[in-house]
Amino acid sequence: MRVSPLASSSRARRPLVRLRIQLPWYLRGLRYVVRPKVALAIGVAFLVGWELRSGRMQARFYSHLAQETDFRVEEGPSRSSDFPASGPYNERLGYARLPQFQDRLQDNGFVIARQARVSGRFLRVTGLGFYHIYKEKSRAGLQIQGRHGELLYSALQPGSTYSEFEDIPLIVVNTLLFIENREVLHPFSVYQNPAVEWDRLARAFLDLGIRQINPGYPVSGGSTLATQLEKIRYSPGGRTSGLQDKIRQMASASVRSYLDGEETVAARRRMVRE
Repeated sequence: MRVSPLASSSRARRPLVRLRIQLPWYLRGLRYVVRPKVALAIGVAFLVGWELRSGRMQARFYSHLAQETDFRVEEGPSRSSDFPASGPYNERLGYARLPQFQDRLQDNGFVIARQARVSGRFLRVTGLGFYHIYKEKSRAGLQIQGRHGELLYSALQPGSTYSEFEDIPLIVVNTLLFIENREVLHPFSVYQNPAVEWDRLARAFLDLGIRQINPGYPVSGGSTLATQLEKIRYSPGGRTSGLQDKIRQMASASVRSYLDGEETVAARRRMVRE
């Protein structure tokens, strides 16, 4: 038998022994991790989990949106006023009727000496569908002072309030939070968005889906204290009319929570007090 040099050299390069390495069971999954799509999915899942826990990205976004969403009072009438149209808070304090009051007074010879000017961002945020974003007062009424500043008459509603969060008895705070919003003062993150609790929101959507199959199934509420305040103050009649109104409440409460910056500890305490 005659063998050519090429064939003999090729046969000589073939390994005599083939080695096959068997990885331990706890390392076999690594071959899937190195795949780009799987690695991207794991990274996104980790990022979402971190954000749901810390609220850091929400804090940066909403605090930036809340910057310069303000107003200032200057001499003369304003051309950039934006009056609310409805909502129990605006109706009770008379804000919804300010244009009528203004026109009637001017018709009777009064002039506007000073008036608020809202910022351009205030108008843009309101134009996106948000409620008016500012720090509301929790009391209103009438006070009459003498020429030297002494108080002659005062009628404020509500009559009794807590001026500071620390003044509220602990049992009152704990009772409110147990009934309405147990995690609003939880210290796990100073950047927490008090307008959204993802576990409660997911449960509410799950219950709503089950109710489509079983009409008698009870649906748990997903509202937080922040969205409750938006609803009873600004939604028509103090009620949620639908999904769009709920989204508006959550979005407005989120921006309002970050008026003082990215940290929301003080804002959450203010919500509990109010």
